[in-house]
Amino acid sequence: MKLNPFPYAALAVLLPSLATVACGDDDDDAGSGTISQPLTYQFDSRFDDTTTSVAYSGQVKRHLLIEGLKSYIGGLSDTSFPTGVKSEVVDALVFFHDFKNAGTDADSIPISPPGSLPASQTTWGDLGGSLVSLKEKFPEFDADFTGNVVGYGGGTMTPEEALLDMFDGLADLIVARVTGNRPTDPDGVEIQATFVTAEGVDYQQLIQKYLSGAIAISQGTDDYLDDDVEGKGLLSDNDGPVTSSDGAEAPYTALEHVWDEGFGYFGAARHYADFTDDEIAGAGGRADWQTANDANGDGEIDFLSEYNFGHSVNAAKRDRGSASSATTDYTQTAFDAFLAGRTLIVNAGADLTNAELTTLRGYRDAAVGAWERAVAATAVHYINEVLQDMGDFGTPDYDFLDHAKHWSELKGFALALQFNVNHSPLGATDLADLHAWIDDRPVLPTAPQTEQDDYRSDLLMARALLGQVYQFDAANLGDTDGTNGW
Repeated sequence: MKLNPFPYAALAVLLPSLATVACGDDDDDAGSGTISQPLTYQFDSRFDDTTTSVAYSGQVKRHLLIEGLKSYIGGLSDTSFPTGVKSEVVDALVFFHDFKNAGTDADSIPISPPGSLPASQTTWGDLGGSLVSLKEKFPEFDADFTGNVVGYGGGTMTPEEALLDMFDGLADLIVARVTGNRPTDPDGVEIQATFVTAEGVDYQQLIQKYLSGAIAISQGTDDYLDDDVEGKGLLSDNDGPVTSSDGAEAPYTALEHVWDEGFGYFGAARHYADFTDDEIAGAGGRADWQTANDANGDGEIDFLSEYNFGHSVNAAKRDRGSASSATTDYTQTAFDAFLAGRTLIVNAGADLTNAELTTLRGYRDAAVGAWERAVAATAVHYINEVLQDMGDFGTPDYDFLDHAKHWSELKGFALALQFNVNHSPLGATDLADLHAWIDDRPVLPTAPQTEQDDYRSDLLMARALLGQVYQFDAANLGDTDGTNGW
């Protein structure tokens, strides 16, 4: 998090309009009836001056479901399903996917608190609102995504089918282990991690990273922040409060709410700008600012406002890892754009003028552009990690589990890039090439040398493609051995 908003030349046209709202405080402009751009993502209701107009609890719940599924998979052992019945394993995984149909007691299920501070919400019921699922928000059900997933299952599966296939593969692995058929690594040593295959696929990482695209990117960019359907996304109504079927009025307009929901899927805490990149990444800085921070001083972390999830954390990791000669600031760029857009929505009338809508689209493009670049940069990071892992073949430094983890994170993030359907610079041909080079599994040290060499070349081509499409500086791409880059 640095102080150079909108570093991309293509976004320079936004600066004049940004300057008109970026006044740096939360007070109304005297006599104007408009507000200045706040420093935090806090916006009072225009209809009820006792409450906020910001609400995105459904997005937070889905972040927590994805994190909960990852944690659950990481905790699996050879004794988790002693009967060895595959359907029991699949059902346990689908529990997270279709959570709102998990049963009437789902509200009482505990949530693990982050860090050392207790959480404001200790059960799912504490998060308020109705129960949600990942299932209902899959791209083929609630976005513009059509066709099948590129890069998985030979292109024969819809997004949800791809997830269920991952569940199926993990369940097969767990059942095999229960029955004594435990896979071994390239040295013939039994693999201790229950979610890693002998081929080097880490299902814990693959599933989580895939969901970060199929849910968060798809919903955030291709649903709430899109502008291709009248009455939806940026074309939503901005006049008067949203009214529910029972006549209750919400403290926000439809347009305010969809913008907030897009922000919610990015995952940033509302005081995101107060964190350093190290702190967002949980890699240094103040001890009580590691990924989360108790902004209101009540001694608890509020998942709905004080915790950084998902892609907002990856953005900070890439910013802090960028070269000193080619620094990036995806965190500041995205957050400034989200703040500026929300401020414009508050200050606009019931119907945005053409000029206001054009400016709002520009803020959307800035936020989504930084968001997607951070994901693509993270794919570059894991290409470099895999290249370094392969460089350790035949030495004591080689770690099979690290190799499987890095490759699976690479694959998951690369899969995620296809879900920003209408605004991604990554075209269909580029996406197909990217996954052809990454392939369906890593190349292990037991492979013939020619296969190892070919795969290294493929990874370098994949990295070069990402560099070209997203205009990454060569200083951040790294050397041929995967060093000196992200």
